[in-house]
Amino acid sequence: MPSGPAPQNPVGKREQTFVSLNSHEDQLPSINYIRLVAHSMSPEGKVVRNDFAVHKRAARFCRLLDTVLDVADFSTQSKPDLVSGTIPPVTLDQATKEGCEVVLEYLDLVQIRMPTNISKPLRAPLEELVQPWEMAFLLGKCFGDINVEESAEFKTSAFFKTIVKRGPRSLDRILEVAMLSDFLIIESLRNLTCAFLSSLGLSASNEDELLKLCGLDAELSEEDLEPVYAQLGFLRYH
Repeated sequence: MPSGPAPQNPVGKREQTFVSLNSHEDQLPSINYIRLVAHSMSPEGKVVRNDFAVHKRAARFCRLLDTVLDVADFSTQSKPDLVSGTIPPVTLDQATKEGCEVVLEYLDLVQIRMPTNISKPLRAPLEELVQPWEMAFLLGKCFGDINVEESAEFKTSAFFKTIVKRGPRSLDRILEVAMLSDFLIIESLRNLTCAFLSSLGLSASNEDELLKLCGLDAELSEEDLEPVYAQLGFLRYH
């Protein structure tokens, strides 16, 4: 059954950056939110849907959503629709609930913290170029729980060996976050995730180690890479 009326936000209380909704029928917390719909595949091959209510102040950090909000014509609505929102729901394909939560938590962070402007090519290991909170965020959200004190001592070269031992699937989360930030055009997060992947690659001492990091037996040709670029377009430019 559809949920009841959305609760009113108490005066002076800051609304949450995002809320995970229980179903597609759940109402948004208020007209200040838009609906984000994530689709992924279960191990059984079934489509899994996850809905999020994303506050507009966070959506403004995504150039894709910022543009949609700018061009939306709200004047035609006689009253707010708290199920679909003030703009049509934004759909993300091949997006897990966990991956979306990482992206949305980043959008919460950058409202109070200034991300690093990472220049290319990398001139030093990434841990020397970004702020401790950025490295702690990546490690904690994409590779398991690592606290700030530990991440302050983080070395990409040492972590490379850990990733190689764990196998290429250990990169799944950061690749998904990079893909989502590329689609939503969150430039600071896209640059951070891609720089991390580049820094890992630069830690390889030879081609064999680099291939092992990627889970490959041999180097791929440009033709072989096209399906990869089709799914992870950001790799073509980083």
